[in-house]
Amino acid sequence: MQNARGHSPLDLTTEPETKKLILRATKTKACETCKGKFDFKNIRYYCESSKKFFCKNCSITTWVYEHYDAEDKERPVCRSKQIAKIISDHEKEASEAIDTINPDDFEIVDKALRKCKDIDIDVKLKH
Repeated sequence: MQNARGHSPLDLTTEPETKKLILRATKTKACETCKGKFDFKNIRYYCESSKKFFCKNCSITTWVYEHYDAEDKERPVCRSKQIAKIISDHEKEASEAIDTINPDDFEIVDKALRKCKDIDIDVKLKH
């Protein structure tokens, strides 16, 4: 794919990490989940959590807060549906732990947050 001057996205990229990502994308020929072949109709979606590529049917885009004190969700994030479910389950568990908290007992919340330590849950919930 090229622009009007004949440049591809790879030609226009100066960041090494972006170049690596574009090269990985062009080498990825099928969806990680359903194995559907990528073409001009079935395009790649990059899951920021798993760092893999998925088709539209196997991914979901949601809006997230960038910072815990943000008032609006500012950035779209694409994730595989499997990863989105894991994140949703952890957010639900953490939210329920916070809602049932006894003022003298933070162990339940601490346990719920430790379970999702490496999971990209909502920054407001984590805070």
